[in-house]
Amino acid sequence: MSNQVEVKKQFKDVLTEMVSKGAQSFPKGVNSDRLKINALMYINQDQKLAEMAQRSPMVIAQYVYNFISLGLDMLNRECYIIPYKDKLTVLKDYKGEIKLAKMYSVNPIREIIARIVCQNDEYFFNENDHFIHKFDPFSTSRGEKVGAFCTIIYENCMRQT
Repeated sequence: MSNQVEVKKQFKDVLTEMVSKGAQSFPKGVNSDRLKINALMYINQDQKLAEMAQRSPMVIAQYVYNFISLGLDMLNRECYIIPYKDKLTVLKDYKGEIKLAKMYSVNPIREIIARIVCQNDEYFFNENDHFIHKFDPFSTSRGEKVGAFCTIIYENCMRQT
């Protein structure tokens, strides 16, 4: 039992050291302490990931550090470390991608709209070249998925689809 406690402490210590060394280089407004605590909570919720953090604390800590350095929150499902067998899949969720787009956009973004388009939906470009997508969100017969779109609305009211 004492070995497990020590290894868990080792992972937390490795992550804490990495974050404290790199905190000055993180983007403005990134609360690295909160993101670190949230990442630890996220890892503790997944038994297989927690075991991998015990076995390979440096590897998991590096992935978590990379997310924290971007300002992404694992507990808020903006990014994931997914263990499968003895391999890890690391990915950003669409919520994380939206957060990064808003953080680093040259033109300030007001809103990002992303939707899936189905066969029975109505969709077209209007005379201003804006993509229009009409559908009944409560319908159970929208048909097969045929695609997706994303529209970015900037603070200056410009649109990009």
